[in-house]
Amino acid sequence: MLNTRNLIFKKIGFAFILIILDFLTEISSLQTQTEMKTKITNALKTLSTSSNKRSSNDNEHTLTISGSAIQEIEPNLIIIGITIETLDKDLKKSFTDNSIISNKISEIFKQIGIQKENITTTNYDITPIYENEYFSANNSYVSVFKGYRVKNDIEVSLGNKKLGSDLIDKVILAGPVLINYVTFGFSEGLIKHIKDSLIEKASLDACQRANSITGILKISIKDIKSINLLNFFFPQQRSLNYQYGKAYISEIGSNLAPPKFYSGTQWVTTTVDVTFVIIKK
Repeated sequence: MLNTRNLIFKKIGFAFILIILDFLTEISSLQTQTEMKTKITNALKTLSTSSNKRSSNDNEHTLTISGSAIQEIEPNLIIIGITIETLDKDLKKSFTDNSIISNKISEIFKQIGIQKENITTTNYDITPIYENEYFSANNSYVSVFKGYRVKNDIEVSLGNKKLGSDLIDKVILAGPVLINYVTFGFSEGLIKHIKDSLIEKASLDACQRANSITGILKISIKDIKSINLLNFFFPQQRSLNYQYGKAYISEIGSNLAPPKFYSGTQWVTTTVDVTFVIIKK
């Protein structure tokens, strides 16, 4: 009976030792990954180009590996170009008419809740307009004065796509207003966030590849010497072909819900070169 009990204790003790060894191995692996991420973070703080590398050591052995990362993203901005255009032979009247409509548009901005920092006047000009007209009496074209054209171009950037469709329908009904363009874009904050994230992921990808290679060659990674950004491909703004005017909106009824815009998704890619300091095992 005593021998059986001792045997059981020995088996339990052996199993416990195996559990402890597995736990220590996992901790060691996590520490290695954490150390590598720490090294990447430190290297990224001094992200270098070919002309900004750390001074080399003749006795230092290095290994350079490329890493890449890709991410699918959705535009977070809708950018709308609005033109308020009036024409009259009386300059004062053309100017006044444009101001009245511009004030209506400003009130619409307030009603919808668009902040001033999201509104930009991109152009304002007053131009005398002439057109060539044909006169059959003398079989000739004559330049005829048509009036003074006043143009007020405004660009609105919004993070809410539905707000954008509401805005378009309301401003078109305000008067002689043109929607020059509707574009889906990316805020500077989103671009920076995605860029930083992808550089880190691409660097980790390079580290994983380096670990595979060093394992085959029986060498060890001592440190990260430099991380060089090779490319960062961010998608261009995507334009929406938006065409219908005041008459069409009046016909279907201005109280109907405006169309919903779908911006789709696009891909962002990044490639880096990571140079490792290596030593023999």
